[in-house]
Amino acid sequence: MENDGIQRLLQAEDAAAEVVHKARENRVVRLRQARQEAEKENAKLQQQLQEEFDAEYNNVDAADVQMKSDLDAKTQSEIADAEAMYDANKETAINILLHHACSASLHVDEALKQSLSSR
Repeated sequence: MENDGIQRLLQAEDAAAEVVHKARENRVVRLRQARQEAEKENAKLQQQLQEEFDAEYNNVDAADVQMKSDLDAKTQSEIADAEAMYDANKETAINILLHHACSASLHVDEALKQSLSSR
């Protein structure tokens, strides 16, 4: 009988070891499955974020094109205004410069003459 009890204990120990072994194997399988599911979810999230980024980037790009177009139009308008002002005031500016150049006094003071001659 004593052998019978020991045999039962050994069988129970073997059964428990088998249960533990299967539990470990199941744990590994579940971890692999969880990792695969997480990788799938990660890929899905990454794809979604990439699509959102691309949409935002394209919106910013379109806004930049519009802003550049507006800036180019404003610049061309300002250039045209500057050229028009130049054309309108060109004769007046030339006349003022000629008047001052032609009416400049050519008289040299005696003190300046002496100062320059002593050098």
